[in-house]
Amino acid sequence: MKILAVEDNPADVEILRELLDPQGSAFELQNAKTLAAAWGILSKGETEFILIDLGLPDSQGIATLREVRARYPSHPIVVLTGFDDEETGMLALNEGAQDYLVKGQITGLSLVRSIRYAHERNRIEQELVRKNSALDAANKELTATDRELREKNEKLIAAYEDLTAVHEELRQVNDELISYNFQLTALNEKLTVAQGKLRQYLEELTKSEQDLKRSEASLKEALAEKEILLSEIHHRVKNNLAAFISLLSLEGSSEDTPAGRMLRQDLQNRARSMALIHETLYRTKTFDQVNMETYMRTLLDQIAQTFRTKKPVMTSVDAKGIMLDIPRATPAGLIINELVTNSFKYAFPESFDCLAVRHAPPTISLALTRNEGAYMLIVRDNGVGLPSEIDLSKTKTLGLKLVNFLARHQMHAKVEVNTTNGTEFVFRLQ
Repeated sequence: MKILAVEDNPADVEILRELLDPQGSAFELQNAKTLAAAWGILSKGETEFILIDLGLPDSQGIATLREVRARYPSHPIVVLTGFDDEETGMLALNEGAQDYLVKGQITGLSLVRSIRYAHERNRIEQELVRKNSALDAANKELTATDRELREKNEKLIAAYEDLTAVHEELRQVNDELISYNFQLTALNEKLTVAQGKLRQYLEELTKSEQDLKRSEASLKEALAEKEILLSEIHHRVKNNLAAFISLLSLEGSSEDTPAGRMLRQDLQNRARSMALIHETLYRTKTFDQVNMETYMRTLLDQIAQTFRTKKPVMTSVDAKGIMLDIPRATPAGLIINELVTNSFKYAFPESFDCLAVRHAPPTISLALTRNEGAYMLIVRDNGVGLPSEIDLSKTKTLGLKLVNFLARHQMHAKVEVNTTNGTEFVFRLQ
């Protein structure tokens, strides 16, 4: 691996060479004493890794790192800091460096491990960027397809209106024919002329009816094609979200700590809640309305399978016959995912005896009802409960912030929180 050490102190460079020397030909170290000299070496395109001191003769501080990152964003970088300058090292990590090493504390093992770790981490980050770009491209393609389908649908509606107008004209012509028939007795002397006109009108009527049947057949074929395309769109969206969930589950996709694993699990559950909407639409063959009972029951089961709690938790869903369109079903699913996830995580700790306190086993319940065009979504658990002074507009937790944002800005719902016997969230929306 070809490494460029941007360092103006020859002694520090020599130490780096000695530390890397036991690795044989695995590493080739080049030195640039200034940032200007580094540009010349990097422009040749042979350097694979950068070790950089932020105190150079022609560039000082974190601005040096920003400039290198701006010009060579795909190169892994490890920053060299002084004995008492670990704060600069941490700042460098926030600015995109893969690692930092403190001069005077560097060993051969720590140097090699830092280089290999930074190189691998950079490779994974670049791969994620590439895959995210591919997902964005696929999403744009789906958006374009949806726009095209909407345009075709508008044309079909216009064609149907034209057919309706033709049908009305035919009805008027038919009324005229009936009227002529009543006048035949009185107009016997004009029978020949009237019969000729009648035959003419009948021929036109037959031709128009044939045209109408052909148009109706074409319309049915176009509608069938639309349903197939919509089904394909929901299927592709579900598959793309499934691919995203799979990426999150790959080893190394997040830091392997309890917090990292919990973050990865939360992201997977949020993606699953969106993918499940498209899966429900695809399976039920209803492409503009989500069967909320089926969706909520499946989502609740999926979350329950994710959290294997020591205490069994009962679940229930009440949403029979309720259908929601996608713009409201999607934020509703994300809200349910956040609140139910919080219930499984925090509502029933080992120290809480639900039977003794609530006189009932641990339970999480969902309900969605409709009354005179208004909907009410209730997410409830009988656990330890939130603090009574909870204010969603001022909460600092990401999950509750997301719930508040989705409820107010996407579902345009009023939110009520009841902490009397556990925790109950009530959302009222039109």
